Formats: sequence, C-alpha cells, structure tokens
Amino acid sequence: LRWLGYLKPGGKLVINSAKILPPLVMSGAVSYPENPIALMREIGLRPIVIDGLSAAKKLGNALYLSIVMLGYVSNDLEVPLENWEMAVKKKVPKFKEENWKAFLHGRELEEIVK
Repeated sequence: LRWLGYLKPGGKLVINSAKILPPLVMSGAVSYPENPIALMREIGLRPIVIDGLSAAKKLGNALYLSIVMLGYVSNDLEVPLENWEMAVKKKVPKFKEENWKAFLHGRELEEIVK
C-alpha cells in the first residue's frame, strides 16, 4: 500500500494473499486497513491476487515466496525462459534447483478471485 503512488496508470499490481504486517504496523505506529484489496479497487486499481505463500510452503519453505512471486510475474515479461533460469541460478547460488523449481511453480499459479 505504501508504494501505490509509484504504480503507473494501468500498471499491473501482483499481490500475495497472505497478510504480512510491516514493522510500522507491528509497532503500533500505523494501522493496517481492514480490506486493502477493496481499497485498491476503490482507487481504480485491479490488483492481481495470488497465494504465493501457500505455494512456497507447499515446496517446503516459506522463504521461496519471493521467487514464486517472481515466477508468476515473469509470465507477463518478454524474457525467454532460458534467461530467467540463468539469472535465477546465478543470483541464488545455494539451492539453485530448488529456487528454479519455485520459480517454475510460480509461473503456474492462478489468480485468486476476491
């Protein structure tokens, strides 16, 4: 929600469905909105919601969340799959195959209709 001002009109917004509270909310400095998806829709955005955290946990580790999300987003980018594989394996030297599997799993996720 903090970064919505950086989204260009018509830009895509891919969101993980899990509610992960930022430090400012955890500290009590700010409150978390009741329904952030509805708020986004009210201001004219069409958030694309996926269950990335469950997908990461299904693969054995919630830490795969970011790479699962990247895999989903990669479907809309005109980058050959071979280039994604090279980049993922280069940037994540440990657990290369596990992260590549998480990336591919993210590419197969479907939007949650809310």
